[in-house]
Amino acid sequence: MGVIKVTKGGKSLIRALEYVEKKSCLSSGKDCSDDRKFAFKEMMNTKDLFDKKDGRQYKHYIQSFAHDEIDPKQAHEIGLIWANKVFEGFEVYVATHDDRHHIHNHFIVNSVNFSNGSKLHLSNKDLDNMKAINDGICIDNDLSVPEKNTKNKEVRSFNQGKYMLFKRIESGEKIKSYVLDTALAVQRALAESKGKTDFIDNLKHQGYKVIWQENRKNVTFIDEDDNKVRLSNLEKTFREPKFRKENIENEFRKFELEGRKSQSSEKRGTRINTGYAENEGYRECSRNYGNKLPEQSGVTVTGGIQQKIRDIQNGVFKTTGDEQGISRRRKKIGREDIER
Repeated sequence: MGVIKVTKGGKSLIRALEYVEKKSCLSSGKDCSDDRKFAFKEMMNTKDLFDKKDGRQYKHYIQSFAHDEIDPKQAHEIGLIWANKVFEGFEVYVATHDDRHHIHNHFIVNSVNFSNGSKLHLSNKDLDNMKAINDGICIDNDLSVPEKNTKNKEVRSFNQGKYMLFKRIESGEKIKSYVLDTALAVQRALAESKGKTDFIDNLKHQGYKVIWQENRKNVTFIDEDDNKVRLSNLEKTFREPKFRKENIENEFRKFELEGRKSQSSEKRGTRINTGYAENEGYRECSRNYGNKLPEQSGVTVTGGIQQKIRDIQNGVFKTTGDEQGISRRRKKIGREDIER
């Protein structure tokens, strides 16, 4: 999510350039040197050329991105694109910082235009146009943009371009979109996977490379055309909680626990079967029910065995033929023993 802010310039031009360059991981000049010292000299030469050393020396802008949505290199490239679109004819020194929880760009803009000597004056409407240009660049690079919620005046992450795209899809319009294709592929993989390895393999079969690092909050999908889509972008685009790394991991853990329970139940069923085979009553049960158990899951099989044990203990099995004779002889022997 790229957000543009204007800062108050309290430092001199040279101090402002030193500040943004000192903490930067990447720095470049737009229409000026990539070296901060030479960039300062070039900006001062422009002021000398048009005899405009007085007044405001520069403008300072900051472009901030959402946490874990972008890397410094891409952020720096987007910063240069924005500077070229917005500050035509002005020297701009761009410095990318990654020293906070979010990556951001600093722009030190010379107040004098090097092509015509005009001073940089921007109205609120100009600032709105600059933000709109920034939103367009972010959408083109698969990044979210801020949307003002007029009800509670909060800024939330939302990609208006993607929202309109899927509204058109819902209306029946056929639109090819690698973001939509990725979402469908991930959805299919989730439905067919019981773990991280299965998930990655299923996406691989669909032509996707998956970058999943345990120490990072995001997952990145790369299709055969080298289009990159982050899991967080799918969540924001579709407003779907299942497109969240934490929730996917929780589902995989549930599958793992269910698998362990199933294995444990099957083991318990085997122990009961083996132990009961040594019991004399098992032979009577076998004559009535046979030696084979129905083909069921481990839990059901175990329950069936336990029910058979209870049936034998309660004497509920019916006997016929020779078994009735055996039963009568057992009763007769029992009476003789009592009479004795």
